[in-house]
Amino acid sequence: MFYDWLETHPLTPPSITLWHGLMFIANRSGWQRELNIPISRLEATTYMTRSSIYRERERLKQANLIDYKSRGGRASSIYVINSFELHFVSHNGTQSVTQNCSDSQ
Repeated sequence: MFYDWLETHPLTPPSITLWHGLMFIANRSGWQRELNIPISRLEATTYMTRSSIYRERERLKQANLIDYKSRGGRASSIYVINSFELHFVSHNGTQSVTQNCSDSQ
């Protein structure tokens, strides 16, 4: 779904890299809803600088792909990866309903 979404919502390569890094960490965590991730872990996973991570995570948030809470200082930020299923249902719900109705006829 991510690559389908990218066809109409372009992201920068660093944003895509960060998204993949977050997905990797989420998978390793067993898909917990909230992920407590130190910036150092994101640096090691993505090979991105701290400032790039800060910039790209804001882009991902603006694109409604993630949410995060910065806790300041040396505390880890809390990340939530938003579901593409919910994203597509909310934006394409009418199309899905219409398509399902026409498929059943």
